[in-house]
Amino acid sequence: MPWLKKRSLHPWSPRLEYEAVHAVIFGTLDTRLRHGLGQTLRSLDSGYRRVGTGLRVSRAADDAAGLAVAEGLDAVVRSKRVAERNIRDGLSAMDIADTGLGAITESLHRLRELSVQGASETLSDNARQGLQLEAESVMSQITKVAIEAEWQGNPLLAQRVIDVGLLIDLSDSMVGELSSVKAEIAAFKETFRLAGINATLGLAVMGKDLTDGVTKVVDLGNAAFTRRLDELNTIGVVPMDAYSALLNSSGAQTVVGEDGNDAFGWHHSAESKTLIVITDAPRETSYVFTSQSQVATQLSAEEVEVHAITTSANAGHYATIASGTGGATHNIGVNGSLIGTALATIATSLSVLPADDPLTVQVSHGSSDAHRIELSTPANVTALALKVDDVDLTSVSGSQDAIDAVDAALQVVSSSRSKVGASENRLWSALRSSEGQTEALMAAESRIRDADLADDTARIARDQIVAQAAMSVMLQLRQADRETMQALLG
Repeated sequence: MPWLKKRSLHPWSPRLEYEAVHAVIFGTLDTRLRHGLGQTLRSLDSGYRRVGTGLRVSRAADDAAGLAVAEGLDAVVRSKRVAERNIRDGLSAMDIADTGLGAITESLHRLRELSVQGASETLSDNARQGLQLEAESVMSQITKVAIEAEWQGNPLLAQRVIDVGLLIDLSDSMVGELSSVKAEIAAFKETFRLAGINATLGLAVMGKDLTDGVTKVVDLGNAAFTRRLDELNTIGVVPMDAYSALLNSSGAQTVVGEDGNDAFGWHHSAESKTLIVITDAPRETSYVFTSQSQVATQLSAEEVEVHAITTSANAGHYATIASGTGGATHNIGVNGSLIGTALATIATSLSVLPADDPLTVQVSHGSSDAHRIELSTPANVTALALKVDDVDLTSVSGSQDAIDAVDAALQVVSSSRSKVGASENRLWSALRSSEGQTEALMAAESRIRDADLADDTARIARDQIVAQAAMSVMLQLRQADRETMQALLG
């Protein structure tokens, strides 16, 4: 082989000849085998990773463009799943509202039954009093259900709730003032109703409890407020100490020596709590309880706002308490002539509340209004808002008026319930649509991201065969290499 000798750099020897032959005959084949085997092993590694993870694209290098698309789809899918939870929360809220409206409807039906019964002239006075007591209980329950219907702190049936308690002095000198209160209280309540405020009114008296002769605050509750007020007459005793009455009736402190804490029962969802004390008397110096500033501090801690309607001469006895709690003093006028003005001023100040904030549900992944649903929940279905808070069944005419009032209230509640049902239907529709879209998006993402296990398993089997064949050929090549060496060395 002259060409072999020509390529040698050293005098001829069997080993040098072998190396030259190996380089020419086996070198190229070995390189190709190694390269092919490397590709096959890399393909096997990729196949094992896809089968092991179930993903075709588990890292950016697998499919950079596909990964970007898949991540975008995944973001939308995850957001839609959260939106679907929102929708179910909205359905739960609507279920609470519907249940509350159903309970109010039942209460109104019972109130109508009582009204029809009271419209008959065959009843005795004692029987009418029994009807009235049950009616007052029903009226209180309507307001209670409306105020307590909430979803995670969001009112559903009684938005913009305020609690107002009237603390009235019934001493001999308050005869004219009491008449003015009775005459003006209807306009006071109407101000709240027209403003869309769910005002719950409580009534307490600063005087002697005639049941046991102990001076205390007599809590008359908040059902049939106007009727209860109309029944009040002066009881001809010196009023109890005003500061003690304020603390006791507000719930800030139980007064030692009194019959107990006769708080108005403030609602936890109320946006404000207000006490209006109406008296022409100064603080009773014979009953020294505490100072104005101390009373103001305790009432402020309970978040109770105090307004005092009193004489100009006595305004200083209440000014610190009123201003310290966010309220004011108002002139009572001669024989209560300015009580109406004072109550109107107080009602206007209490009606300055944020506008209704309708409950909205985020039902999809976007930020536009098209991705939200505003729930049609009624804002006012308390007894005051339904105009059945002063039903009077103690007379035939009052019972007849009550029938008309209850019928009007039933129409309002029925309309509100229809709105709730419509909101529920919208939410169910949005849920079905979202679930269908989510399923389609998940399928699209899966086609990009997930591995085709059948195809990948077949590829792995093929690559295993190719790898085994390549390694077998390389072994045979090594064997041929040795045989060639032996032949050359003879």
